[in-house]
Amino acid sequence: EQLREYEKDGVTCVRGVLSQMELRQVCTAIDECVKVGRGGTKATSKAQKVDGFCLWMRNERLRAIACRSHLPQLASLFLDTQRVNLLCDHLFIKEPDTPDYLTPWHNDQPYWCVSGSQVVTFWLALDSVSRGSGGLNFVRGSHRWNFETVSGDCFEPTPGIDENPDRYSFAQYDL
Repeated sequence: EQLREYEKDGVTCVRGVLSQMELRQVCTAIDECVKVGRGGTKATSKAQKVDGFCLWMRNERLRAIACRSHLPQLASLFLDTQRVNLLCDHLFIKEPDTPDYLTPWHNDQPYWCVSGSQVVTFWLALDSVSRGSGGLNFVRGSHRWNFETVSGDCFEPTPGIDENPDRYSFAQYDL
């Protein structure tokens, strides 16, 4: 059922993939990375937002989760392939009431250095999350939208989703 949902909607929620111990390892690793500023992690002056890239390359705990947990098997299942390549990880920490709290609607394709549909992203919620607290909100089926390169690395903008919400079906999960 979740595979069908993923194929149709481009998103699904799979619960319980990582154990509580693995989730604690992720939290410990993130604390370590933020403390030492690894992987480009940087905090705003008010320390309300932190982000970082490719932390799995610098932190053994994150590498173990990314490469030796159930996540690679799940990616293989969703992509219907025997081989999975890990491209990157991206850490976002946004505390409540962060000035730029809302992330604008976007398509992930411009962020990837690959093209095509054989790409899967896992979002791990390490705190309780809901729509009201900043949980991700997805437009079902938008993975099939054909975003074209307009010029160079510029991609066409996403349609006015907030201006026309009745035109779209949304998926959002409390985690």
